[in-house]
Amino acid sequence: MPGKSSDWDNADFLLDLVVGLYTGAQTNKGLTPAIKDSIEEYLKSRGYSTSFDAVR
Repeated sequence: MPGKSSDWDNADFLLDLVVGLYTGAQTNKGLTPAIKDSIEEYLKSRGYSTSFDAVR
């Protein structure tokens, strides 16, 4: 019986993650704690359960 797939197996999640990381870093010249929180909030609003801590 296969297990539940994770966000990491989802190409749409990976695309959304890259867009969030690129936009946050480009706009702010880095990833501050506030930007990391914003990226996590963006991912959660898109329906993903992965936290920013899981990304790093």
